[in-house]
Amino acid sequence: MRAREFGFGFFMISRSLGSLCDQFLLFAVPLAVLDATGSASYAAVAFVIEWVPRVIGFPVVGALIDGLPLKRVFLALDAGRVVVLLAAGGALHVFGSFGTLVVLMACMSVGYVVNFLGIEATIPNNLDPKDFPRAHSLVQGVEQASQVAGPALAALLYRLGSIEYVLIACAALFAVSGANMALLRVADASAMNSASVARIITINRAAFAVLLKRREVLYLSGLTWVVNFVYGTALAISVAVVVQHFGRGSSSFGGMQSAAALLALAVFSAIPSLVRRRGVALVGRLSLAMMIGSGFALGLAPGFFVYAAAYCLLIAFDGGFNVYVRTMRSTVLPKEHLGKIMGIVGAVNLLSIPVSGALVSILAGRVPLLSIILLSAGISVTLCAAVLLYGRYGLGYQSYFPQVRQQPPHPILGEAEPEAA
Repeated sequence: MRAREFGFGFFMISRSLGSLCDQFLLFAVPLAVLDATGSASYAAVAFVIEWVPRVIGFPVVGALIDGLPLKRVFLALDAGRVVVLLAAGGALHVFGSFGTLVVLMACMSVGYVVNFLGIEATIPNNLDPKDFPRAHSLVQGVEQASQVAGPALAALLYRLGSIEYVLIACAALFAVSGANMALLRVADASAMNSASVARIITINRAAFAVLLKRREVLYLSGLTWVVNFVYGTALAISVAVVVQHFGRGSSSFGGMQSAAALLALAVFSAIPSLVRRRGVALVGRLSLAMMIGSGFALGLAPGFFVYAAAYCLLIAFDGGFNVYVRTMRSTVLPKEHLGKIMGIVGAVNLLSIPVSGALVSILAGRVPLLSIILLSAGISVTLCAAVLLYGRYGLGYQSYFPQVRQQPPHPILGEAEPEAA
């Protein structure tokens, strides 16, 4: 099935609505928790609980997604999120804000994993390989665009009423997304599948073994872990920094989020030309350096506007790094088994985000907020140096961002054997 038959543009409409809802919740829920508890530590705890299901869910969903009817997966996902959001709106008055919102975000995190891996499986099974970079850039661009509109709209809804307004709006958008998805034709992976605990364990064990042999992907996961550590710290702590440390309101936080997304869109507009002239590896190197540098700038910021500028750079170049790793994964991993490997890769890559949130929850109230960010940046640059040196001298790479070459299929999962770069 090619792009026109598939209807990639309409597919991205549904996924863009989902991304918009994610941004609604990522903006409004931390504010609601902070308003309800007045504690940066509790807000970080909610952040950790939100991200742990993503880490656990990646290897489970990854083992099941290949061979499943992808269209039905997306339809069930949108319908399930509508039900969860409406139920949470009613539960707020019974169980209170903190408990209800924590459970809601845990459920939405599982939905995020299904959506993410569904997109990763849909693109290689419905588009030509030459369209992969453009498709992944569009996916990342949609996510960044939702970060422009999401915080602004969520701030408006939050100021007009309460968190219930945000939940109702998200439920309505997911309903529209599901209706649009029902009209599309989606090709599924050729791999056979059957859901069982034994299969999940077997597939993930085999996938992990292949990942250990695929040194390029393992190396990229190490760099992503480093990037996500400083990124996770910024996500977990920024609402408290803006509201409590700098004494700003929710509109300032929303404006900062939207400005970050606008800068990200500007970065994305430059990526295709940069890739054509210098290669996708340069995008990865530049993004990594900018993100770590932004982490130190956040921790040393003397005022809100400096902090906001550093935050914008961090968010913008996180998107650039994602384009690099997504492109490399689509090139290296076999499309019929992409979900299996991505389950393990996703879990490894995301683990540093709840770890950084746990660091914030432990230190908040004991250490100044900006000092926590500075500590996180120091940890990130130390780990980054270790990963780079290991790749150069331990794995024998000639480049810190090696180019990947395809080899004959792996006998277990069809995975190509690695070739030293």
